[in-house]
Amino acid sequence: MKRLLLLVLALVLVAPAARAYDHASYNQTGLVIQYDGPDNGANASTLVNLGSAGSAFNLAAQTSDDKVEDGVIKVGHLAAGNYKNHGWAYSSAASTAAGTGAGWTIEYVGAMSGGESKNGYSYVVGIDNGSDGGRLLYLASGQPGDKSIGAEAMAGSYNYEGTSFVKGSNLQANTNAVFATRTVTLDTSTKTVTFYENGVAVGSGTTKGTTSGGVKRINIGDMRKGRAYGWWEGEIKSVRIYSRVLSAAEVAANYTIDGYRFYGQAAEAGQLVVANNPEDIGLPTPPAGVQSPASGASVVCSASDPFYKDGVRYVATGYTLETSTDGGSTWGTPVSYTGTSYTYVDEGVTTRLTWQWEPTHYRLYVTKNGGTETFDFSPAVAIADEVDTTTAGGYFPTGATVSVTAHTMSTPVVSTFTKWTGDAGETTANPVTVTMGGVRNVKAWFSRPWALDASANQVFKDEWTLQCGWYGGNVGDANGSRTIVSVVSGSGVLDMSELNRDLAAQNVTKLVRAIGDNAFNGNKRISGLVLPAQEYGNGIVEIQGGAFQNCSNLAGEIDFWSVVEIGNNAFNSCEKLSGDLVLPVCTSVGNRTFRMGNTGKAFKNGRLVAPELQTMEEGAFGSCAFTSAYLPKFAPTTTSGSYPFYNATYFTNIVFSADVTKLHPQFIYAGTPASGVLVLDFPKNRPTTAFSTWMASAKTSQIVIRTPAKHSSNWTSDTANYVPLANVTDTPSAEVLAVKRIIGQYAGCWLAQTPSPGTVIVVK
Repeated sequence: MKRLLLLVLALVLVAPAARAYDHASYNQTGLVIQYDGPDNGANASTLVNLGSAGSAFNLAAQTSDDKVEDGVIKVGHLAAGNYKNHGWAYSSAASTAAGTGAGWTIEYVGAMSGGESKNGYSYVVGIDNGSDGGRLLYLASGQPGDKSIGAEAMAGSYNYEGTSFVKGSNLQANTNAVFATRTVTLDTSTKTVTFYENGVAVGSGTTKGTTSGGVKRINIGDMRKGRAYGWWEGEIKSVRIYSRVLSAAEVAANYTIDGYRFYGQAAEAGQLVVANNPEDIGLPTPPAGVQSPASGASVVCSASDPFYKDGVRYVATGYTLETSTDGGSTWGTPVSYTGTSYTYVDEGVTTRLTWQWEPTHYRLYVTKNGGTETFDFSPAVAIADEVDTTTAGGYFPTGATVSVTAHTMSTPVVSTFTKWTGDAGETTANPVTVTMGGVRNVKAWFSRPWALDASANQVFKDEWTLQCGWYGGNVGDANGSRTIVSVVSGSGVLDMSELNRDLAAQNVTKLVRAIGDNAFNGNKRISGLVLPAQEYGNGIVEIQGGAFQNCSNLAGEIDFWSVVEIGNNAFNSCEKLSGDLVLPVCTSVGNRTFRMGNTGKAFKNGRLVAPELQTMEEGAFGSCAFTSAYLPKFAPTTTSGSYPFYNATYFTNIVFSADVTKLHPQFIYAGTPASGVLVLDFPKNRPTTAFSTWMASAKTSQIVIRTPAKHSSNWTSDTANYVPLANVTDTPSAEVLAVKRIIGQYAGCWLAQTPSPGTVIVVK
């Protein structure tokens, strides 16, 4: 009877449910935004609950320096130098997270590398109403070097109205390089900003900033996506944002939960610590973390579901148990058990259960260079990939030998298998054999002609698919032809040499004759360009505005044999273009068509050869590194051709039209010839108006004018300043006409005015 009474008492004392410390354990009242770090399982890369609209924030890295790894946001880990863009910014008009009017609270668990911001005031976590002047509240760090951190609210238009920064020496963690829970509250009634670290208030201040409004944007790791300032280097494990002011007790309670979840706080007697080995593998029940059942209560634990990560399938093969008598500071020797279920009963002993996960299958990824080709597998795929349903292959047992056969396509064109590359090496054997000693990637390569998908008006070959439209440009012989208007897919060198030949062979009558406005603008995947080749006829006649602007990886030479017009900004900032730029039939080049910033890298030591070119708009070849230009038909007026060679400092020779009579006063501007000598060759007439102004950094440039024309009243007769130019040997029979500026900011040639003092002119 006594044993039965004790059993009844034990059952009465059993708690109805075990408590687990996870993201749901924090105070939920007013919680409008939460990112939960590594314990959020499959959702570890999303910011959940962005307002009552429930929008999800995908933490895709903004730069290669930023990443989300095992749920931890890592910002700027590979940064080198200042003025880099780092972090994440999310904005949504549909978000409806709104304050109660009482205020806001932001909390995060994180650390900064080196304990300081990297450039300016760095916004670690912040919220605003979506406008530049609508910042509500930011947790921020101070200027580089002061290791301060605090809170900030802003009134708008970048007015920093009221800050509350706390020096590193006052922080409990002593340096913000140490992981800590940091909290800031904004009381809208008093406009008081209070800053907490690890649950304790350590600083406060007031603000004149915006104190209410809905959350439309959240920033992590940067003040705004795309800004070139205000970034830091560090990690964030958890973010919580409330539309109210948390009390000091609530802040402390949240920090206590952080202690168990993130800081390894020692478990109390009777608690169960659930862990995984490897630690970032597995989603057991209950999840990894600390369980606090009541005395005598039980916790049913299981790890029956397989876990997939990075192309590996894991299953739990058993578990280990350890106990601790000092609250988790030290642990006894682990004992191994088989099975995927276990029931823990709180008997006052701290226990750690560690699930053991081992790989059973690896993913085989089979890709191809475009087309509708198919693959067979022997043995068949053991487990289909439910996440990646577009890439061929699937999961195969560890150590399996898999044979993969590639099958060519027959419509709309016939392809030919050429080779395999990847983890099986490069081979022409088909099938190819792959041993699954890990995740494997193989790629099948096929050759095929260009083809037309008439229903979608697309042309495609290998990995390239190009969307077409109908030509509507200015070159008459292309009327009714196709224009490339955008890129659907593809990377590397775009070789269109056989494009129109292949289409004609398939009885396509309307060929591709132009590349349209902004067709490839900003495309970083294209690395080279080959236009339809001359031997096949029917080339590209027009490249329209912005077609390849900011294609920063587009490199090498391009054969423009058939191009008649090139529009504004068509190749702007394509600084890897090289060699000679030959435009055999081109008559017009637009505004900043080949403008290359100020680097002087493009066409280094190359020549510009444009025998038919008659129109060059402003900045057409700015900062190109040509050494010479052949422009026999270019005869501009003073109202056209301004700045076409802006900052082109490598010229030694320019040949103009025999009919040129005028040049824009700033035809060549903002650069001194690197060689010190520039020859302007006018085959027939010397211009009769001012034609060149040089902003000389070296103040030693020599400009040589070569012409059969004789001395005229347009030139100064100050014979005392005549100086011959001895180092130029390629001269006409008359003495070389030279202008040399010795002092001042400018060096150049003047024809209709007397040169300033210090200018030496030689005229014959």
